[in-house]
Amino acid sequence: MTVEIRPIARDEAVEFLRIVPGFAGTPSWEAEPPAWHSGLGIAPRFDEPASSEDLAKAAAGLCDVDRTRAAFVDGRMVGTSQMLSLEVTVPGAGPVPMGGLTAVGVLPTHRRRGLLRDMMRALIDDCHERGEALATLSAAEGSIYGRYGFGPATYQTRWELDISQALRPYRHEQHGRIELVDARTAKAAWPHLHDEVRQSRVGEVSAHHGLWDDRAARTGAWQYLLRYDDTGTVDGAAVYRTPWSPDPATAGTVEADWLEAASAAAYTDLWAFLT
Repeated sequence: MTVEIRPIARDEAVEFLRIVPGFAGTPSWEAEPPAWHSGLGIAPRFDEPASSEDLAKAAAGLCDVDRTRAAFVDGRMVGTSQMLSLEVTVPGAGPVPMGGLTAVGVLPTHRRRGLLRDMMRALIDDCHERGEALATLSAAEGSIYGRYGFGPATYQTRWELDISQALRPYRHEQHGRIELVDARTAKAAWPHLHDEVRQSRVGEVSAHHGLWDDRAARTGAWQYLLRYDDTGTVDGAAVYRTPWSPDPATAGTVEADWLEAASAAAYTDLWAFLT
């Protein structure tokens, strides 16, 4: 058995994505609420493998191809991994370079052979060579990564607020202007807002390639909010929806999927609007 760990070539991108769990159609189903599920219907559905058209589109937009590390056994690609070139804000130093681990997968037929270990070694060596002191990931199964030096930095949190128990003791006076806008208008405002917020928000990560396109292209009745200050500058944004449900326990629910604010006033106004 001949094993090779190397970056993929551009014309191998589709083959690479076929192994990545999300594109490969796994997990095919999970009971609600699984660990990666952040709300009712927010997480993507993995009902079936991605179509050829989906794979071709994703392959064309695949960034940091030189930072991929794929495992080949006897010339066949059987494992995938990648680092994204990102920044993360740390105390006292602001944004610093960081590697973002993603696209990790090994075919079930080739697990427990050390392929993931070899790919992780190659990726971490690459981080050292690039001067990245940190590498992070959002783990679907966190217990896998401790052996490579990763530890918990933060946890995903889901808040459920019963409005009948959340009466404000004061009358909120909105100081800025909140508008419902279309996805195109919102997407144009998000990058600048996020870059402003992340400069001082410890733990905030720079946007990866395609993030804003993905957020603006979600299916479902998502609503896009922008908050403007007195000068007309966008200083807050949120994405939410009000899905219909036949279950009385979840009827009348507002799902806030993402909210970001550059000022305390914007943060307060947006949450006051949503509640």
